[in-house]
Amino acid sequence: MRIRLIFFLLLFLSTVTDALAQNHLVTHRFIHQKVSEGYFQQRPSTTIPQDDYCISKAEAMAWLYLDESRLPTDSRMPWWSEIIPATVYTPCIGTNFDVCRVSNPAYNSCGSWIYSTFSTYMTSFTRSRFAATNPLMNASSSDQTTYCAFTPIGSKTSLMGFGAMSAPAGNPGDSTVQQKGMMSPMLLADQGPLNRSGIWGCSAVGTEWLFVNATFACAETKQYLIGVGADNHFRVYIDGSLIVANEITDSENFKLWHVFPVNLTAGLHTIRLEGRDDGTPGAIGCEIYDNNVTGLANAVTYNDLKVLFSTKDVPNGNICIEANTIYVQNTTYNSYIWDVSGLNGWSPAGTIGPGTSDNGTFTSHVGMLTVEVNTSFSEPVDLVLYIDGWEVSRQEVPYGHGYMYIDVTSYVNQDFGLELQIRP
Repeated sequence: MRIRLIFFLLLFLSTVTDALAQNHLVTHRFIHQKVSEGYFQQRPSTTIPQDDYCISKAEAMAWLYLDESRLPTDSRMPWWSEIIPATVYTPCIGTNFDVCRVSNPAYNSCGSWIYSTFSTYMTSFTRSRFAATNPLMNASSSDQTTYCAFTPIGSKTSLMGFGAMSAPAGNPGDSTVQQKGMMSPMLLADQGPLNRSGIWGCSAVGTEWLFVNATFACAETKQYLIGVGADNHFRVYIDGSLIVANEITDSENFKLWHVFPVNLTAGLHTIRLEGRDDGTPGAIGCEIYDNNVTGLANAVTYNDLKVLFSTKDVPNGNICIEANTIYVQNTTYNSYIWDVSGLNGWSPAGTIGPGTSDNGTFTSHVGMLTVEVNTSFSEPVDLVLYIDGWEVSRQEVPYGHGYMYIDVTSYVNQDFGLELQIRP
């Protein structure tokens, strides 16, 4: 009987240990090692002893730049999963802007939506609304009634495949630490996430892409949630990989808060968040949650959301401008693409229509090729990019007016061809 009791006790302890794998205390020596690895940023004029005493809450706050909202609210020692490094922002190279907060009663007026599947450019997805009554995740009831004048669709399909949604741990490099306090100063109840996190460059004008680079930490390997909204376009990169983008002007981009699941490993990760305005006042907002959908739906305070990264914390001077974007302007209502400046061999002020093409040579690292199109065709039309005669990119041209983007940073001084093809 005693042997059986010991067996069940050991089995119970093993189960508890597995369930609380991240809930263990850590020593000064372990924290010192994590600082040397670059996981934590140590405060100046502080010394972390290399002994085997466990770190206390007071010591963690005194020695490290942390997301202090994740620390215990009482005086107990923190678990490892509660010692989260503060978000670190990479300074701009070149032009930068101060941060202006942006809000609008239409933002999040159609609620928050979780995507169970999605393609990289959102040409295919399956989604559903959640947290419909939680003011942390929605606009006010009156704004929902006034500004959400349509019923968002729950799914969309296309011939394009679904993108991979995972990323390994990254390295932050040189950066600026943004400390986060115990209690967030911005609890915008009854306004929704984009009003809470929406920012734009104070002096930014025109339709250039703006972006923010930052590093955040994940305590464990699991699925996290990324929420994003934009007025008007957005792209989200994790550790250099494009996770999701919406580059078509649509009020859904800001009337919905789009929440995407992504699998991340334990450790540091980089995020590059890009936003583009269509010529009117713009906004980009993003929050990364160490939470599940139920946790977001049941959150009572901002701290309950367990935010690992938020654009609301971006410091002044850390909104950058994308300098390598080439814009292709079109002034006629047809599927024509006009002059591409900076590319050899392209006919100045020339056009290409469905079934026709133009060729030339990339003369430098032109970055992201931007194509503005107006379409009036009922049948699907693809924009195809050829490099040295080989097809490397194919995207469906949006119906009506919209923008398309092709990454050509890997092709220097190579022959290219752009062609519009009507699908058979």
